[in-house]
Amino acid sequence: DDEGIYVCTESEAEEALQLGVASANDFLLVQGFCAWEKESNSGGMFGQVVSGNFEQVSKNSVCQVWNILKLQSCLTDEKFSENIGYGFQAWEEGGADINQDYYEHSSRKVDFNQDHVFDSNVPLSRLADDALSAWVKIFLLGNAEYYDYLM
Repeated sequence: DDEGIYVCTESEAEEALQLGVASANDFLLVQGFCAWEKESNSGGMFGQVVSGNFEQVSKNSVCQVWNILKLQSCLTDEKFSENIGYGFQAWEEGGADINQDYYEHSSRKVDFNQDHVFDSNVPLSRLADDALSAWVKIFLLGNAEYYDYLM
């Protein structure tokens, strides 16, 4: 099977390139890790999908999603907005509705464009976008801009 996601070591990738069985475009370097619960009652990654924390990309969209993600370059302050844009583009190509204006939570419908941060005129959508940007800047770039919503 020549489709799918596989994990390999740096030396295995180097060997595949030297033997000509793969090209540089066949690889995506991912730095870091993500851990899921291993207990049987949490369901691991499947449990995360069932809980709605992750979405499954349709098989028909996988190649296009990876092609978009491969457009990203090494994350720098200068490439920040471009890389985030590719992430949103890949997410939308994978089937996510990034223009969805609401989120059903418990018994309350949260509208990201109409509802505001407590005691302010800042829409929740802006808070969500700013939180994503701050997280990436803190944990991936090692710096952050701080937003004062009370101004």
